[in-house]
Amino acid sequence: ELKVQGLWTPHRLPKVAEPPRHQTHWDFLLKEMEWMANDFRMERRWKISAAQKLSRAVKKYHEDKVQADAKALRAELARKKRVAQNVAREVTKFWKQMLQVVDYKQKAQLEAVKRDALERHLDFMVAQTERFTRDLTRDIRKPALPAPANAAGAAGAAGA
Repeated sequence: ELKVQGLWTPHRLPKVAEPPRHQTHWDFLLKEMEWMANDFRMERRWKISAAQKLSRAVKKYHEDKVQADAKALRAELARKKRVAQNVAREVTKFWKQMLQVVDYKQKAQLEAVKRDALERHLDFMVAQTERFTRDLTRDIRKPALPAPANAAGAAGAAGA
């Protein structure tokens, strides 16, 4: 109808500025509700974030505890291994010393056997030398039988 009457324009009418309205109790209530909704949303985000941080911290604590237990176990095994190595080294050292003692005793026994054999040989040699000396001195001290004179002459005449 307005078009027909020519009162309607194809362009939009400019906005008319409304006079500012005084805020009422309801406006304050709506603003407070908006603030509370925003505050609750932010607090919920903060609580979720804090819960996530706390859960990550608890998870990390338990993982660290498991790692610390494993590390302590490895350290204890390494300590036991070092102790076992030291004991093995000392046992090896002891048995090497015992082998040295056994070798020394065997060498001492061998030396004693050799010394005994050498002494017996020396005694044999001394006894033989004494026997030869005694026989020689007995032969030297024996008066030589004088050769018969006629026997010497007869032997000379027979040879002529």
